[in-house]
Amino acid sequence: MKLKDYIIFSIILLISLFLLSIKSGYTYYSWHDIITKNTSDLLLRLRFESSITAIIVGGGLAIAGLILQTLFRNPLAGPSILGISSFSSLSIALFYFVHQFFFINIIHVNKSHRRTVGSSSASQTCSALC
Repeated sequence: MKLKDYIIFSIILLISLFLLSIKSGYTYYSWHDIITKNTSDLLLRLRFESSITAIIVGGGLAIAGLILQTLFRNPLAGPSILGISSFSSLSIALFYFVHQFFFINIIHVNKSHRRTVGSSSASQTCSALC
């Protein structure tokens, strides 16, 4: 196959998987439901955004892999060569550490404030959610 055939096949596959990701989910929607106004707002806010995000992140990871392989002139180059995997693990651990010790008081103050202030319906809603 030529390069042009690969590109056309990739674009068709991307569009079909994009449409499949919009249609599939926890609740079933037919194509007629997706096109109508009642569910299209919900689908555009939730499923469309997550599908677009997946496409952008996947493209970004592909470009990052291409740059690593080109930079080291090694077709087997991966994120562990420069310590990218180790640094990402360290940053997640530091985030959890900082979040646990420095932001825990703010969360408790907001919850107690929400429970005491507001109307009765707001108190019932907060007691159900908090």
